[in-house]
Order: sequence, then structure tokens, then C-alpha cells
Amino acid sequence: MKHTRLWTAFSFSFLFTVAVSPAAAPQAIGTAAVLFDGARLIIGDGSPPIESGAFVVKNGRITAIGRRGSITVAKGEQRVDLAGTTVMPAMINVHVHIGYEGYTSWGAANYTAQNALDHLQREAFYGIGVTQSVGSSPTDASIEFQRNQDAGKFPPASRFLFMRAWRRRMVDLTRS
Repeated sequence: MKHTRLWTAFSFSFLFTVAVSPAAAPQAIGTAAVLFDGARLIIGDGSPPIESGAFVVKNGRITAIGRRGSITVAKGEQRVDLAGTTVMPAMINVHVHIGYEGYTSWGAANYTAQNALDHLQREAFYGIGVTQSVGSSPTDASIEFQRNQDAGKFPPASRFLFMRAWRRRMVDLTRS
């Protein structure tokens, strides 16, 4: 039971690792095993961190977790040194007005794909793996952005979720 919780909790860290390490992302998502080695691993289940830990990602999934030196991959497989870093389960930000900040102004007029992407990349930098719009973003542009992100048309960033169903419900309620 504890191992299941450990694997489930730690699996979320892969998204964070890829988000902050774009150079490793293509290899980590491919079919070859990649050993990420040397990081302090925060599992997320309440257990103490694994100092100088290691984990293997194969086919986009974490297949092994342990202390540095206890996990190996086949000769020639990629190794990524994460010494001096901390890897943890990604966090979720459930109330964001993505794309509204324009640095000198605030509002829907600032909403562009590039501005939304900039905000989502900053979210990823801070460990946010999923960013949920509260539904106030421009509907058509938000849906298009989400589809484009799902299709892989943007560089790594926090995953954008747009609450369009909630927004429709609120509009329906205001008309009643």
C-alpha cells in the first residue's frame, strides 16, 4: 500500500522535472530509459525526502525510485545529473487569471497566446504542473490555446485547463 502511494505521489514530479528541464524533455518522453540522478526527492506522501536520490523514466513513466547508485539503466542509456536540485510532485494552481497581466496593465486586452504561454512557463518554474483558469479568460482564445497546447504546439509549460463549463453555468445563472 505504501509503495502504491509513493509511486502515485512521485509520478507527478515527472511533469515538474520536464517543465523545468526542457533539454531533457524529448529524451525523457521517448522510449529509452533515462536515469535522473542526484536530486533531493520529495515524494509527497509525508515520508522524509530521499537525499541524493535517483529515478528512471521510460515511456513517459517513472519506473524506479531509490537512492543514488542503487538504480541503474542499460549501458548507453541517457543519464541526467540533477545534483543540487530538488524534485517534488508538481503543484496545482486552481484559481488563475492567465494572460491578464501585461506588466503595465491588467485585463482581457492583454490575453494573447504568447502572454498566456509566458505566464504558464512562469507557473512551471515555480513548480505548478497544472494551471486552471477560473473561466474569465476569453473563451475562444482559451479553448484554442488549450487545444494547441494539447497538440504540442508550445514549448514545455504548466498544463492549462480552462473552466468553460463553469463559465457557461455562471452565465446561465445570471440570466435566470
